[in-house]
Amino acid sequence: EDLCGGTGRSAAAMSLLQAQRRFLLLTLEEGEEYVTDFAASLVIPGKGPSPPSFQGRLRICSKSLIFDPEAVTSPILKFPFRKVTSL
Repeated sequence: EDLCGGTGRSAAAMSLLQAQRRFLLLTLEEGEEYVTDFAASLVIPGKGPSPPSFQGRLRICSKSLIFDPEAVTSPILKFPFRKVTSL
């Protein structure tokens, strides 16, 4: 088995850990607190008959919602509560 850095973890396990660590507390605004997160799917409406769907984590914070997609090629999306008009 291919091990990474002598840690005893496989390459697949290390890749999974790196994907989970994309979200950093540095993403938060000053004074904002991280509350919790959930597994979530983000569907973008209005993109044809079959809108695209992304799997990831929805991070709940005191001043925003942050969607952290599993796909590392997709950007992390931040939705500040002050700009959210409806849910």
